[in-house]
Amino acid sequence: MKILHVGNVAMNAYNNAKFLRRRGIEADVLVCDYTHIMGQPEWEDAFFDEQMIDGPWNSCWEKINLHGFQRPEWFIEYSSGLPQETKFPSNLYWLIKNYLWSILHLREGFHIKKTIDKYSKSSIFLEGKKGHMISSSIKMFGSYLKAIKSFQKNYFHICFLKSLIGKYDIIQAYGLEPINVFLTDTKKPLVSFEHGTMRNIPLENSVKGHLLAIAYHGSKKCIITNPDGKITADKIGLKNYVFIPHPVDTEKFIPRQTPLRKKIIDGTGAELIFFAPARHDWGIKGTNKIIEGFFKYLKRSPKRTILIFSDWGEGVKRSKDYIKNLGIEEFVIWTSPLPKIKLAEYYNASDLVLDQFSFGVFGTTPPEAMACAKPVITRFDWEINKWAWPEKPPIISAESSQEIFEAMKLLGRDENLRQELGKRGRIWMEKYHSWELVADKQIAIYKEILEIDFKLKSGLLE
Repeated sequence: MKILHVGNVAMNAYNNAKFLRRRGIEADVLVCDYTHIMGQPEWEDAFFDEQMIDGPWNSCWEKINLHGFQRPEWFIEYSSGLPQETKFPSNLYWLIKNYLWSILHLREGFHIKKTIDKYSKSSIFLEGKKGHMISSSIKMFGSYLKAIKSFQKNYFHICFLKSLIGKYDIIQAYGLEPINVFLTDTKKPLVSFEHGTMRNIPLENSVKGHLLAIAYHGSKKCIITNPDGKITADKIGLKNYVFIPHPVDTEKFIPRQTPLRKKIIDGTGAELIFFAPARHDWGIKGTNKIIEGFFKYLKRSPKRTILIFSDWGEGVKRSKDYIKNLGIEEFVIWTSPLPKIKLAEYYNASDLVLDQFSFGVFGTTPPEAMACAKPVITRFDWEINKWAWPEKPPIISAESSQEIFEAMKLLGRDENLRQELGKRGRIWMEKYHSWELVADKQIAIYKEILEIDFKLKSGLLE
């Protein structure tokens, strides 16, 4: 079994391939024009001085001491030759938009679910005997792509994908990459992996939204990692989805002693250390709520407490100004964005971890912290999550700044509670979020897909 993982936002493809290889599955990762530091193998598995990084897009690894780490040969990165900031060309959007809209008879406000319901039995989706859902019209995109060959990035990417796909049994595409894989018109089974991309994009009345929804419908399976993705999946009529947790390396994130804690305490006089590593975004992450909750906590706590923030995200300046206006600068420490090995150290040096306070589901921060046996405060809505998890995770849910303050106060004054939640968190991770579970669930999907394809090709299924 040979799997190609396409795209690597948030290290999801890299980690999945690494876990699958631990299970003996040949898995490769293909990345085009994505050089953000947080999508690089070095960020995940190398130990280095993060201060050497010159901006999020300028990872000159050859100039940094990686202490012996070497990028695995199964991680394939290539460039279209265009600058990183080059986007999907507007002219290409225009051609696809007009072509799709002429077929789908789309008009402003026309819901994507109605579109798919209306055309799922017509020429836009052909359900062949092989069970592979393909747009009969998608082949015509070839003529458009040739006509706009000057737009190298997307054209080159699709062509390069097409040249590689034949070597693999299954293609697993991440984020928006299902669109590009689908446009290759491949007969290879496609598995789509969402990491927040299913939340809103397929509902957009846009070319990107329609193409992603079509690609999801054309996939053999859609892996949902954020449980609230089910809401959109149901709206657009998807039936082929399954929940699998985000890939978190539970061999890397483990409870352990670290000298970093003593270093922080000696440098600040702190008795308690709170850690909030998420990017600064007041709307999506609710960073301002953390600041307000911490401000209230400082006025009432007898213990000197330090809050560690990561210096990244569009809202950083806004947060720093707010902290200064509140007069609590001396209680806040800023770190550079932390590579994963350093991040694990900071989890283990902390007394509690805070994540986001918006969506009601969690990404990688809470499971990483729980794997390190640390209590977590985040917004967690069980009604949204219960279809995905067999058991509630032992985290404290909060949404408003007042609730965050109350959770800080509760955990800050009770060391036994912190330890209890931490131990339960590690146990929960081993049961429901381990790297073994993530890998095995994907392998089960692949085997199911290949078995069905074999029976179809053999005429054993109609």
